[in-house]
Amino acid sequence: MSKAKSSSSLTNYETKKLVPEDGLTRLDRHFQRQNKPRYEDLPAGDFFRLLRLFLGKKGGPIECELSVHDITDPPPYEGISYMIEITVRLKGALRRFRLPEESRLVWADAICINQSNVHGKGRQVNIMGQIYEHATKVLVWLGEDDTDEAQLAFRQITDVNIHVMAIVEQYRQNGERVILNEMFPAIDSSQHKPLVSLFRHAWFTRAWVLQEIGLAKAVEVFWGPRSIQFSQIVEFQGSVYADLWLQASFHHEDILSLPITNTYYILWSTYGTKEFDILNVILVGSAYRATDHRDHIYIFLSHPSAKNLRWTNGKTISADYEKSREDLYWEVACSLIRSSSDLALLSVVEHSSNEALEQAPISWIPQWHMRDALPIMASLPGFLKWYHAGTAPDLGRMEPKSTPIYQDGKLIAGQLRSRGVVFDTVNVVSDILLWHQLFATRAPPEADPPAENLTGINGSSNPVQKAWSTRNANIALLNLPQKTKASSIISLSLILVAGLIFPFTAGEKKFIAAEDSIKSHLADFISFCKQHCDSSFAALMSSELKTSREFPDINLEGGNSITYNRCLGFHCHNRRFFITNKQEYYGLGPAIVRGGDVCCVLVGGSVPYILRPVDDSSVTTGSDSLRRYKLVGECYIDGVMRGEILNNVFSSSTGLQDVVLV
Repeated sequence: MSKAKSSSSLTNYETKKLVPEDGLTRLDRHFQRQNKPRYEDLPAGDFFRLLRLFLGKKGGPIECELSVHDITDPPPYEGISYMIEITVRLKGALRRFRLPEESRLVWADAICINQSNVHGKGRQVNIMGQIYEHATKVLVWLGEDDTDEAQLAFRQITDVNIHVMAIVEQYRQNGERVILNEMFPAIDSSQHKPLVSLFRHAWFTRAWVLQEIGLAKAVEVFWGPRSIQFSQIVEFQGSVYADLWLQASFHHEDILSLPITNTYYILWSTYGTKEFDILNVILVGSAYRATDHRDHIYIFLSHPSAKNLRWTNGKTISADYEKSREDLYWEVACSLIRSSSDLALLSVVEHSSNEALEQAPISWIPQWHMRDALPIMASLPGFLKWYHAGTAPDLGRMEPKSTPIYQDGKLIAGQLRSRGVVFDTVNVVSDILLWHQLFATRAPPEADPPAENLTGINGSSNPVQKAWSTRNANIALLNLPQKTKASSIISLSLILVAGLIFPFTAGEKKFIAAEDSIKSHLADFISFCKQHCDSSFAALMSSELKTSREFPDINLEGGNSITYNRCLGFHCHNRRFFITNKQEYYGLGPAIVRGGDVCCVLVGGSVPYILRPVDDSSVTTGSDSLRRYKLVGECYIDGVMRGEILNNVFSSSTGLQDVVLV
């Protein structure tokens, strides 16, 4: 039996007087006149409030009551999920979910948590995972639907799911691998509008949704008078994301780009497991929006992997809204560095511009509220890649040392001192490579220049041709023993896909090294060039490879352009191709990489990093004067990813050096 501790009556008040942001002032005045607080203090321990919605007729005033319960023994209740920043959403939700013949017990954060009590809010956030986990169902309210778009949107979703399940069942009965090779009935683009309206809804970008949905026993989405099970939406997204036939029918960026599928497999399916570490989890959440930036961390404290997050004093990190965002990000970064066997945290760092890098007080700490959700190159638990640029097994554990710098009690800077090698300098960089430029119109064959005169892009913005043009326009200026054209093509083909081939086996999460299947990789590359690049460019690439000394008998026919395209789009988007000054390394780096930046391998980092020397001063430690750097970001460099730089260091007398990131 539930342990109800107390209640606060809120009866006979209209919805607008009940809901925060819209009616708190008038409601608080009511309680002041009655000489009692709006909220009673919660008892010590894990207690929370529930809201009882009394029965009522449509359009009538809301009558409700708050009661306090022990989270370990609550009565049956349902959670409400909505856009908390928009008051009208909660007003509509309370009216929509109120029953005409019986009361309903629900939990809605804006009402059930005293938002003005910072300490109490932190206590409630710490048990919010349990609150949603204990709810019998989560009710999602998207708002009113005056034009009844929900009817067509929900029907399209269920039609696709029925279509896919019929094919799956057919293959299952025959004992064959499922291949969705049957075209879904063509849908005119004008019919996309209801689905676009659905997936453009701000609720799908709300960070708290990740916990509310991830822990729920069941989720039902309400849009106006209609509803659909959330599992249907996940199935639809997964099918469209995975199948090219369905993508042809639903080709719209708002339908295809929603991160629901990745969120399901990386986050929602891992609650209650230990498959992923907390860095993966926080990384997924950075693609969503949180009004309070600290919630990018606090939202995930209920995930099993969060127990590894600890304050500097050794205690487990808990929600504390009296701690600043800067202090929280610092503590989390230091905890991840201490608890991890690698430097994957550094790969999460993104800087939107060179100005943002210069202004960043600590360049190596991820600003979780400002990430562009760019896929990272480094290996993460659950997504293993073959890179080990700085992780040779015989190196052992060399834990970096972090040092905060405070002024008047405020964190103003912080250093990370690690061991590594600065081995080359960036000389030439391309324009930013963008995946959607792959689908720009190619030049017609008659407009192509002769292959022998081809320097690059012929006006095209295709990222492959753009990178090749950068190489050709600058290679004579490098004054290096130049690679052959064939070697350059091979390096280019590898760096644009970060040296990877996507796994296609269901459940397989280990990426394949393209250079280990180099002939089939190059056949895929040529197939891609024939489909997406100017014809003379594709002919040049093919001719150079066929006449090269590296592969005198190579067969470039029968390649799969889709295989190359998927990896290219995943890794090259919003990055730049670059060439180094000393050894003519080819690389793929952050959008802000520029000439003069240096390439570095750090012990514990599976990938190399681009650093920018700090001009002002160096760090003096004893008799040593150490150069300081800002972290530009991770990168892929052909010829460096298998530990070659560290092997050279150990075979020479140069040795490792201290590298200080600020």
